[in-house]
Amino acid sequence: NHNMNMAEYYLYLSAQNGNFKANFLYGFLKHDGAYIKQDIHEAIKYYKDASNYKYEYAKNNLGIIFKNGFNNVIEKNLGLAIEYFQEGIRKKKNKICMYNLAHIYFYDEPYDNSLDLSINFLIQSSLQCLPYAIDLLCLAIIKKYGFDIVRIKNEIKNNHEIPDFLALSLIFNIEIIGLSNELIYDEIYGLYH
Repeated sequence: NHNMNMAEYYLYLSAQNGNFKANFLYGFLKHDGAYIKQDIHEAIKYYKDASNYKYEYAKNNLGIIFKNGFNNVIEKNLGLAIEYFQEGIRKKKNKICMYNLAHIYFYDEPYDNSLDLSINFLIQSSLQCLPYAIDLLCLAIIKKYGFDIVRIKNEIKNNHEIPDFLALSLIFNIEIIGLSNELIYDEIYGLYH
């Protein structure tokens, strides 16, 4: 398509001239591959260029690439993924970076305080109105405190980081889950575009 080729060309020129949003968008198009030829190495390059401007969306997408790996071309690297998500959080307190980092701590990085770290990031991203963060937060709370609804309610109410409105939502959602012994959660990863 001629129009797409022209749009790609002008976006490419804008990226080459240092427009960090153009770098991000061009990186996303190379990452996605729906409209232009997919090239994950070029996507990473353009995301990194946008990331140099502390653009938290680029940091998130880089984190996603390294969290999951990419089509046997890019190997999974949780250390690098964590670093990118942490940068997005440090610079802009990005709620998707918080969620994705919490997701790593919940599912992929089990060590002594990983569940507590996951819960803390999920509380912060839930407070920024990220709906699926609340779902994972419910699972993390169940994982930490077991299936005793009275204990869970007490722990939530006694956590000073959780405001009343969020506490009520968590308790309601946990009661809906039914405290079954199966913790099933569809992984949701947010790529910005």
